[in-house]
Amino acid sequence: ELQTYHVEAQIHNLDIEINAAELSIEEGDSFLVESNLKYLQVKEKGGLLSIEETKINAGTYQDAVLTVYVPAGTVFDNVNLTTGAGRLTIGSLSAKTLDFELGAGDVTVDRLIATQSADIDGGAGRITIHGGSLKDLELDMGVGQLNLTSALSGSCTMDMGVGESNITLLGSKEDYKLDLEKGIGNITVDGKTGTDFGSSGANRVEINGGIGAIRMQFREADVQ
Repeated sequence: ELQTYHVEAQIHNLDIEINAAELSIEEGDSFLVESNLKYLQVKEKGGLLSIEETKINAGTYQDAVLTVYVPAGTVFDNVNLTTGAGRLTIGSLSAKTLDFELGAGDVTVDRLIATQSADIDGGAGRITIHGGSLKDLELDMGVGQLNLTSALSGSCTMDMGVGESNITLLGSKEDYKLDLEKGIGNITVDGKTGTDFGSSGANRVEINGGIGAIRMQFREADVQ
């Protein structure tokens, strides 16, 4: 049975830890949590909204859902997100710092923004990010496909796992300094194969190749 948890306080930090439910973070009129998870604890204290599965359900997780509604325009100070084996879907999420520890489900994000730092630890599924901007990104892929479209700033590192990667950097090539290390599989940048492209932009992107092809291209950012 779907339960609704109303959150009346001002929320500045978000912490979610679940095992295997399908998790969605969507835009809403106010902070609201809906779920049919049997063992779920929703707490608010000092501007922190904590959503935690306190006990692993011994039964089936089929049709288990957790939906978190966030008011439009919200910029969190920090978002910590730990998922298990369920699908994760995010509309738009903005924070100063992001820390994602992802499990074995597919991840789809329409717009992801981190103004200070982002740490994403991939699990065993496809990660797709359609837009946004990430500063000082540290991405550690697991087993699965990466489809990343984002502006990157500062010093960013991506350690690839097992699976192909499709990376679209928003902005021009002159915005970036690329440091590419080939793994097992080709690296192509704008259709050219290799690792040395002589870029010298202000934003450093280091990619350590894993097992699988890496395809990178540049695209001008959409006007907001």
